[in-house]
Amino acid sequence: MNLTYSFLLIILITISAFGVIFVKYQNRMLNIEISKNEKKLFYLSESYRQLLKEAN
Repeated sequence: MNLTYSFLLIILITISAFGVIFVKYQNRMLNIEISKNEKKLFYLSESYRQLLKEAN
């Protein structure tokens, strides 16, 4: 019975560790996507700013 509990605990710890790795990977991918979107929005706002300067 003690061996069963130890085995279940090892499985739980392993699943938990892979869960942490997965969440960190997802967070990194989201941060990269956010950076790309910020860059696109920056260039878009700069182009609008240039158009406003030219209109005045």
